[in-house]
This record gives sequence, C-alpha cells and structure tokens, in this order.
Amino acid sequence: MRSSFPAFYYPTPKQFEELWANALFSVDANVLLNLYRYPKGASADLLDALGKVNSRLWLPHQAALEYQINRLNVIAEQIGKYDEVRKILRAVPNELKIKLDKLQLRRRHSTIDPDSLVETISATIAKFNDQLDELEKSQIRITGGDYLRDAIEELFAQRIGTGPSDQKELDAIYKSGADRYKRRFPPGYEDDVKEKEGFHFVAGLAFERRFGDLILWEELMKEAQSRNAKYLIFITDDNKEDWWTTDESKGTRIISPRRELVEEMRARAGVDYYFQYSSGDFLKYAPEYLGTAVNPDSVEQVREVTKRSEAVRLRQRGSHAVDTVFDWISQLRPKDVVEMSAGYPDILVMDQHGRPSGFEVQYIWDVAEARRRTAPDFYGLLASRPQTHAMSITVVFVASDLSLAAYLTDLLRTGSPMNYIVGLLLDTAEGPKLSAFSDGPKATFR
Repeated sequence: MRSSFPAFYYPTPKQFEELWANALFSVDANVLLNLYRYPKGASADLLDALGKVNSRLWLPHQAALEYQINRLNVIAEQIGKYDEVRKILRAVPNELKIKLDKLQLRRRHSTIDPDSLVETISATIAKFNDQLDELEKSQIRITGGDYLRDAIEELFAQRIGTGPSDQKELDAIYKSGADRYKRRFPPGYEDDVKEKEGFHFVAGLAFERRFGDLILWEELMKEAQSRNAKYLIFITDDNKEDWWTTDESKGTRIISPRRELVEEMRARAGVDYYFQYSSGDFLKYAPEYLGTAVNPDSVEQVREVTKRSEAVRLRQRGSHAVDTVFDWISQLRPKDVVEMSAGYPDILVMDQHGRPSGFEVQYIWDVAEARRRTAPDFYGLLASRPQTHAMSITVVFVASDLSLAAYLTDLLRTGSPMNYIVGLLLDTAEGPKLSAFSDGPKATFR
C-alpha cells in the first residue's frame, strides 16, 4: 500500500534522517520577513541553522522578489511599535490618577498616598522611555544599514532562482492557476481574494499577486527537476489550508504538507520525499538533525510571531465577511434601511414598517472554531451583550469552504437556540460574495 500511495503516509524516522541529510532546502519570503519581527537572538539562531545547510540552500526568485517588495513595510511596522508603546505609556499616569481620585483616598484613607504612587510610576515610565529612545537608535531603518538583509544576501549568494524568462511563461501559470483555483487545487487558492488583486511590475514583467504562491511552486518543481533532487524541504510560515494538512480534533494542528503537493512534486519533478516545516518547527528539529545549537526560547519566540501573523490574517478575513454579508443583505432587501453597527449586532436593518432586526456575523475558518461558536456558552455570551434596540437577531455563520458550511449546518440542526444562517464565502472575480448554504427555521434574511 505505501509504495502505491506514498503521499498518504507520514515519513518514518529513517526517512526523516535521509531527508535532512540529503534534501535541497528552500525558504519562503515570509521566513525572511519574519526575521525582522523576532528578538535578535531568535533571528540569529534561525540564520545559523540555515547556514548549516548553506551548500544545499536555494531561494526561489519569487520568494526573493516578495521579500524585496515587502521588506520596507515590515521595517516600518517595527518602527511604528515604538510610538505605539509610547502612546500607551503616556496614558498610564493620567488614567491611574483619574481612577484613584474617584476613590477620594486623600479624605477617606489614613495611609495610602495616591500622589506618591503616581509620581513613582511616572518616574519609572520616564526611565523606560529613555531606554526606548536608545533601543530605537539601533532599530533597522527604512533608509540606512540593514544587517539582516546583509546576512540574507550572504546566505543566499549564488543560490537564488533566475525567475520567469518572459511574460509568456507567467501568463501560462496564470491560465493554469485560474483552473486550479476553481477546483481549489493547492497551493495558492486561498490567495484568490480581493486584497490580493493587482500586479507587481518588475523588470518589464507583470507578476499577478494572487498567483504568487503558484509561481513559487512552479519554480520550486522546476528547480528540483533540473537538479534531479530526490529530497526537498520547503520552509514556510504560510499557515493557510492550501499548504497544509491539519488535524481539527483539538483545535487546528498542522500535520504535514497537503497530499496533493507531495503527489505533484513526485509526479512532475521526480522528488521522492517532499516535506514542509514552519520556521519554528525547523528550529525545533535543527539541533537533532543538523547539530546546531538553538536556544529553546528562540523556538517559542519564532512560533509566537507566526501565530500573531495568522491571527491578523484571520481578523482581516473576518472583517471582509462582515462587509460581504452587508452587501448580500442590501441586495436581498433593497427597500429596507441596512446599516453597519458600531456594536452588537454587526448589521442593523429597519424594514418599511419601522421594525428593526439585526445580523451578527461570525467568520468560521476551521472545525474547532465551528464547535466553539456553536457551543451553548457562546450563545449565552451573545445573548448577554447589550443591544441598541430590542430586535430579532440572526447569527450569520460565514464558512470559509464548502465542507465547513456542511459541518456547521449539521451542528446547528441539532438544536440552535438562536436564529441562524450558514453562508459560504466565495471569492469571485468581482470580489468576495456570500452564497446562502442553509438557514434555521426563523432566520430573518428574506
């Protein structure tokens, strides 16, 4: 069975040893960009680990291009954190003073001196601000020296892909990609969203943003085939479902590369063993397989940055879900007044007779989230939230894919105490659209 269906099997310990000992190692742009987000020690550990395989290291042209395009934005993001911290610190003494004044301690307590406390905290904050100023001086700037870029350039010297030869080669990938994305064939279909529209124009070529992952994947297969590589490890901090097989039984847990990727890499490039690691997992296993020293704190720091990046992406998708539901309701009820709400629920609707109703949008991206947001305690939390009007509220569960929409429907049909709609979020050429998948008996969307 294993020989006939190798992509269905997790590598054995011996195969992992062979993989690490012989593999061509390649990295994604996000791995390089995240170096700017780690503490210095973690960045150094990751660079040192990659240096251990420098003779077998290769950077796809597409990854190098995306690194160059996004590098300044990441640096600016890091610089902006200093002002965010200063803003928080500035507010602390005044907020503390206001809260302490409400207690009227000067008249109602014999020993607590609020002024002394505020002065001590203000002095501590002032001292920390001085330290912050010194730290900012050593921060990589948008203009000026960049020791991380210098290290990256040294690491990948003479080890970067040449990229597409002409626009015709790119256009062929776009044509293939359009068909693959319709079938949700990995990788890249998760980038077929509105925020990924547009092109990067570089060296006279038009790189369509939504096909970035597919361009990289095609380049990776082409390089592996040209080297007759039988082992390949790809390091990426892209956590989307079009790269990974996951276990949803106790929250989302990454297991291995998507089976389709393993099969395609074998069929088209002749790679017998293909595997993927996040930066955190690569660092975790580097001491075992490469003999490099890695601080355990670095592994956790790297993983934390990856988690934060994924949380930001999901929040953005959730925001798009609310906008999409708003457009959908507006089209279904053109004669009613449909407005966004600043609180709960997300969307308010007033019909022609002055009767209000509300729609609360919940974006669902995996099975664990579906379970959490259909549990009784979650409904209790929603029911306890203050409303601007007394109204009927319908919860709109927006699923990221068809299987999740079906799973949600089965969960809700077992007895949901609230009105609900299950919608499927579709990414179309005109932007995200909602397709009604199922609804509860009292849903108020018509």
